Amino acid sequence: MYASYFLGAGRLIMTNLLLTALWPALNPYLATAIAVMLYLPLIPMIFRYSRVIWMHIDTVAFLPPEREDPTSDRRDLCEKG
Repeated sequence: MYASYFLGAGRLIMTNLLLTALWPALNPYLATAIAVMLYLPLIPMIFRYSRVIWMHIDTVAFLPPEREDPTSDRRDLCEKG
């Protein structure tokens, strides 16, 4: 939900800013309504990409790194000695 929110909010803000920059006389409420209408068909795509971003963050940030077996050095020493 967090990744989806940031992707969606960024998309809505950028669309709203673009509309007001292209048509300065446009009513701000109308520009927001147009931005929302342009955003609605993109919700499935944004949801999919937000899941991919969240899975990447979950994998990189929250999984502990793979550790080597701490007994492997002892085994090597025992086999050599």
